[in-house]
Amino acid sequence: MWTWRRTAFLGATLIVCGCGDGGGPVTPPAGGANSISLSYPFIDPMTSAGDTRSVVAVVLDANRTPLSPPPTVSWSTSAATVATVTTTGSIATITAVDDGTAIITAESGSARGSVTVTVRRRLASVTLVAPPAILVGFDAQVTVVGLDARQHEIPGLTGITYSSNNPTTAIVSPTGVVTTLFQFPQTPTATITATATKDGLTVSGSADIRVASPIRYDFAALMLSDYEKPTKVSGGGAGIAYFLRDEVPSGTDFLQFLVTWSALSGPATSVRLRGPASANDVADVLVDIPLTLVPQTANHGTILGVITASDIRPQGGRPAIAMDSLVTLFGSGNLYLEVGTAAFPGGEIRGQTVRF
Repeated sequence: MWTWRRTAFLGATLIVCGCGDGGGPVTPPAGGANSISLSYPFIDPMTSAGDTRSVVAVVLDANRTPLSPPPTVSWSTSAATVATVTTTGSIATITAVDDGTAIITAESGSARGSVTVTVRRRLASVTLVAPPAILVGFDAQVTVVGLDARQHEIPGLTGITYSSNNPTTAIVSPTGVVTTLFQFPQTPTATITATATKDGLTVSGSADIRVASPIRYDFAALMLSDYEKPTKVSGGGAGIAYFLRDEVPSGTDFLQFLVTWSALSGPATSVRLRGPASANDVADVLVDIPLTLVPQTANHGTILGVITASDIRPQGGRPAIAMDSLVTLFGSGNLYLEVGTAAFPGGEIRGQTVRF
């Protein structure tokens, strides 16, 4: 009898606890994971590599009730090259990598939830990578590096334009090739600026480039149109030449040369050493310097090479002078270099050689 009464009492208790406010039965919780709700309130894309955003997952049962305790949630990204995901339980951190879209998915059992994130990196600045100095008359390629707000590189920039604040000292091509020029008087530096546009935003970066002279040389010649004889040439043409005496192990004696010029009336047609002659005299040709590796469509150019004894021409029916005699003329001021053009075949710029 006691057992029956206790059982009846317990049964009454369960019935009371199962009643709601309205007196009807309450449906028991569904129990298992049915869906996942993700909290991701962001609409705008992430604009820099390394930007982060958080997303919170809540696992729900069939009645849309959060499960307690929260079950384990696993996370994944559809495009790790666009955005990665790291997790701490039900909270995930999304990190931007590069432009594109990625689907971030949370899973718990058979329940899934996902959000789509967008990365559209915004160009914040550009850096111009250039050598600090370029030998006069020579070229160098500069490189433009686009950066986002976190200073991460944005590859594949297009539509880049270049300019020089001093085109008499350095010019820059549409592809970013910088050429240093000689002009007199010489301004030693030029600022090269690169401008890039991405998604309607335009930014610029600059670098200073210095015009450098050869480290070693024995003789030099400053060539100007004013120095031409017997008649001066009107114009702004100028040039510089450097000569270094050297020899190979076999004992062959030669002079290395670097000759560069700019602002002529047209392409150079001749480069010649003439002498013996003072600055006011005109002399016969001693050496014809070949025009090699010179752009023939420009009013500037540079040549490199060597002069040997076989390059010295005879004069006045006499045998050619020896290399030692030519070197003596270089240092005595009785030798001059000139560059001729189609408009001035006798020489558009000229300068006496001097010893250094």
